Amino acid sequence: MSHRGALGDFLLALPALAQIRFKFPKHHFIGLGQTDYLNFAKSLGLFDSIAHHESRTFLPFYDGKTCPPELKPLHTALFYSEKNPEITQLCKDIGTHKIVFWPPHPSESIHAIDHHLSLLNEFGIKPPEQAHFLPAPPAQTPKTLIHPGAGSAAKRFNPEFYLFVANELKNLGYPDIHFLLGPQEQDLATHYKAHYPILTPDNLSICYQDLGGCVLYIGNDSGVSHLAALCGVPTVAFYKENSIKQWGIKGPASYSLEAPTEAQAMAKLQKHIRTLSVTSAL
Repeated sequence: MSHRGALGDFLLALPALAQIRFKFPKHHFIGLGQTDYLNFAKSLGLFDSIAHHESRTFLPFYDGKTCPPELKPLHTALFYSEKNPEITQLCKDIGTHKIVFWPPHPSESIHAIDHHLSLLNEFGIKPPEQAHFLPAPPAQTPKTLIHPGAGSAAKRFNPEFYLFVANELKNLGYPDIHFLLGPQEQDLATHYKAHYPILTPDNLSICYQDLGGCVLYIGNDSGVSHLAALCGVPTVAFYKENSIKQWGIKGPASYSLEAPTEAQAMAKLQKHIRTLSVTSAL
C-alpha cells in the first residue's frame, strides 16, 4: 500500500485498510509513505514492513524507472493517488496480480472515510454500514487536552483563544488540563507554558499514547483531531474553512464544530459542553 499524503488523509484511510488486512491475514502487507505514520499503523498490526517513499530505494520507483527488490514478487498494489501509467507498467513487469489506484480525496458529496470504505468493493469486501474505529490508547490518569495547532494558520484561531477555552474548562471542573504541541508548533508554547503543562510528542505513536486517559480533547481541523476522534476520545474540532461533510472528525464521541470566527466557535463550544458530563467521563 502506498500513501504519501498528510496525516489526516492517512488516518482517514485506516478504517478501510483494517478491513482489507482482516480479509487477507496471511498476506505480507508493505506500507510506503511517511515513516512516522507507517510506524504507528504497523504498531496496530496493519503492516508487516514499511519504507519511506522518498528513500533512495523507492524514489526511482515513484519516478517510474525501476522497481525495488523489496516489492518482488508483488501480488496486489494499492496506491492512494491518481493513475500513473509508468508505475502501473513497473508493477505489471513483476507480475502483479491486481493494481488499484484510489483517489486520495473524496468528492464533495461524501465523507473521506466513506469514500475510502467504498474502496473495499475493489477487493470483494462488503463495506460495513459503520466504520470500525481505532483501538483506544492505554489508559492513563484522567486529563484534558487542547491542541491549538493545525497544518496551516488558516485552520486555527488566535493563540489566546485556546487559553480562554482552557480557563473555561478549568472552571467547569475538567481535570489536569494540558496543551498538546507537535514538533512544528513549539512557537506556540510561549502563550501557554506559564499557565498549563505542555505535552510535546515527537512522533505519532507517542501522540497516540498521550491520548490515553483523555476525558476531552479540543482541537482544530487537523490530523491529531482525527486521531483523537478515531480512538474514541470525546473530541471537539473547530472547522473554519473545510466542509465537515467531507472532512469532519469521525468517532463514537466526536463533534465537528463549524465556525469561521472565535465568537461563534466559543458560543457553539459552550452549548456543546453543557451536553457533556465531566463526572461521567472520569
